[in-house]
Amino acid sequence: MARESGQKALVANKQVLSQVLQNLQPRLASIIPDETTLRRLIMLAQVAVSKTPMLLQCTQESLIFAVMTAAELGLDFSGALGEAYLIPFKNNTTGQYEAVFVPGYKGLRNLAIQNSIATGTRITGLSMHVVRANDQYHYIELDPETLRPRAAHQIVNPSDRGQVVAAYCIWSENGQPQIEWMWGPALEKRRKASKMSTSGAWRDWEDEMYGKVVMRHTIDKRLPISTAARAAVAIALQGEDEHFNTFDIEGGPADDPPPLPEGRSSRIAPPPPGEGDEGKPVDSTAD
Repeated sequence: MARESGQKALVANKQVLSQVLQNLQPRLASIIPDETTLRRLIMLAQVAVSKTPMLLQCTQESLIFAVMTAAELGLDFSGALGEAYLIPFKNNTTGQYEAVFVPGYKGLRNLAIQNSIATGTRITGLSMHVVRANDQYHYIELDPETLRPRAAHQIVNPSDRGQVVAAYCIWSENGQPQIEWMWGPALEKRRKASKMSTSGAWRDWEDEMYGKVVMRHTIDKRLPISTAARAAVAIALQGEDEHFNTFDIEGGPADDPPPLPEGRSSRIAPPPPGEGDEGKPVDSTAD
């Protein structure tokens, strides 16, 4: 079927997909000289399309750009590792679907960790956590015994955790524990600015999306990463911000914390670097 004037060529089917990816290989080889890694990237594109068949209805141009972005950043975009995804998005101006490269919070985390060495700082244990109203959490700014922060967060009832109170990132810089947090109103402000605030990932993977918000905030405000690393993060987020968000999430500080429910600590309670089992307490007393 001939396409309308001004319309871009679609991927359409798996045969065309194979041809598009084959034609793309010389360009990819300039970014990924290793043949094994190159073959894996092509396989990831095929897996992504198999998981999301709507990608076949996207323009070839957008798919090529998304795959090139993934190649440049070195992130797995099949969705299997949670590093990044290819999302079909309808361009209301053209009426056509476009493939958009969208990083997950794990992808942002890995970019930050991998690129921190250039600044002479070793970042380890970077992870995000979401605090809800029915969780138990507590934070002591200065433990009198260790002279370091001490925090604990326990998910008491995984099936009934209540509304989101805050989200935070924890990590270690050269062995020193670090914490960065955002409170509920700041998180909701970011959510409402998304064009998909009540659908898609925000509906199905709420905690992961809140975690991604605080991960972006932490990378922008706290992590000692190189200019090149920040550029990589910006590239990773470009497609998502252009298509899905109506705000610059890196533009301002977190909102001031609201009053906490009666009986809660007056400070947020992040656990230590490293992940605890869900439902079990995590104690962050620094060694």
